Amino acid sequence: MSKSLPAFLQPVFWSYQLTDLDTDTHETLIIKQILNHGSTPAVTWLRSTYTEATIQAVIANSMVSEWSKKSLSLWSKVYNTTPRRQSRFA
Repeated sequence: MSKSLPAFLQPVFWSYQLTDLDTDTHETLIIKQILNHGSTPAVTWLRSTYTEATIQAVIANSMVSEWSKKSLSLWSKVYNTTPRRQSRFA
């Protein structure tokens, strides 16, 4: 079931209007943005909104270049997965 994002997430999505995003259509964007830039409450919201398998799939199907080094290191360990692609061309 698609839902809108809560207002407290606006700082994580500084270049987006929250009203333009929903949890189904923008799943990949939301997960990457929160894992890369989110606060503890943002990550708590993320984990209550998406399943562990969904978050793992987003990480696995992403490119290394889409992550900060620290974020990738942390979330790869937490979710026991890493991006399968090194770049857009690999």
